[in-house]
Amino acid sequence: AWTWERIGAKRCDAWVAEELTGYSEEVHKLVVALERGAVTTAAVQRSILALRLARIMSVHLRLLYATENQLWDLVNDRLGEIWATAQGGALGLDDETFSESCTAALTLFVLACEATAQHFDKRQCAVVEHALALARVAAR
Repeated sequence: AWTWERIGAKRCDAWVAEELTGYSEEVHKLVVALERGAVTTAAVQRSILALRLARIMSVHLRLLYATENQLWDLVNDRLGEIWATAQGGALGLDDETFSESCTAALTLFVLACEATAQHFDKRQCAVVEHALALARVAAR
């Protein structure tokens, strides 16, 4: 009986933008950890992005699911092959190297921000653009 209309599109979109803005910090931490060779910190930050970006995108997509166990596959199905490949890579599903899995997590952030760019306000844009620049350079 529950629907996304009960919350409203504006509130959903504002939440998505604010969440992604917050995860800019994780991108920065991941990039710095990789630069410093802080493998444990990098692994934690990669995992945070790999696990949590799907939940944000589920709100953006207005997905409903019965259990979180369905979440990643549902988001993959809706966002397509590019997202699913990055999600799988960030989770290490295809024997990715550590570096490749970190790059995939950064790619997830880039894809999420590109898909939701219209929802960022001026303040959020400044934060996200900085994180996107870091992510894009580190992902090369």
